[in-house]
Amino acid sequence: MKIFVGIIFAAVMCGLAGDCAAAPASGDIAAYEKRGTGVDASTPVADRQAAGEILDGLPASTDALHKSFVAEVSTTDVVSWLVNYSEPEKQEKAIRAVISAPEAYKSVLLGYLSQKRRLTSAATGPSEAVLYAIGFARDRDYFPYLFKLLQTDYAKDQCIYSCGLVFAAILTCPDIKFINEKRDSAPMYDFSVGLKKYLSAKQMNHALRKETAMSYLPKYANGTIPKEFLDYPVAKLVGILRNRSLDYRIQLNASIALSYLGISMDTAADLLVLAVLGPRDESNEISGSCEEGVLNILIQNKKNTLAGK
Repeated sequence: MKIFVGIIFAAVMCGLAGDCAAAPASGDIAAYEKRGTGVDASTPVADRQAAGEILDGLPASTDALHKSFVAEVSTTDVVSWLVNYSEPEKQEKAIRAVISAPEAYKSVLLGYLSQKRRLTSAATGPSEAVLYAIGFARDRDYFPYLFKLLQTDYAKDQCIYSCGLVFAAILTCPDIKFINEKRDSAPMYDFSVGLKKYLSAKQMNHALRKETAMSYLPKYANGTIPKEFLDYPVAKLVGILRNRSLDYRIQLNASIALSYLGISMDTAADLLVLAVLGPRDESNEISGSCEEGVLNILIQNKKNTLAGK
């Protein structure tokens, strides 16, 4: 699913909640998976009632949990943890640490991003995990390096489908003038068009979000739409995407539903992690849905603005 191409931006006015539990006060990833639904106490009560969600036992903030990752991931280790795909638990902890304390890791990540590279393959470019993490920080100081990368042959080869580089460039862009940049390559087109749509997108109510999601769900062989995914709690959708033993089609349906039903920044953090560590196929459909979900949540929370410092 190509980011921003042929898709309507929307962010659900309210999430769906299931059984909620307080976030565990530890940095353990297994414990993290048992936390609440991603719907938090800042979600207006009227919106939660409109969605028909359960209002009892809303989950505690996950701030304490993310801070525990910061305590565990040092500035010395953060890059090596982010780029090491052979240890996904460490990689996830590093992503969540950067999400929680972007300023603490900024100088190290800027140093990594500004390294001189011979961009001959995916392995020689910046790690997707780093790109997604710095994109979520929405700090304009990263943008000059990202914009330069967008204009290389490396980007043309690596950004055929969903791409952390385009995602990060959109979220760190400091000036609206970049909407009018030359669209002489697929990455530059996706960046400038995506930036325009992102900055101009408006919130949409829950019913319209659900209806839009339904139009993107792949049909079953018998022609029916798997709309049951739109009635799952956010926590269940996240759990489906974290379960590596499930069928790819089930996970694709869950990713599309979650990209429209997510509302809280906790869920945005989940989606960011899943964009890096979730199921993959040749066209990066699930990763693309996760990217869109993050952007939709930022839109819903009125954070779709030009990057600051």
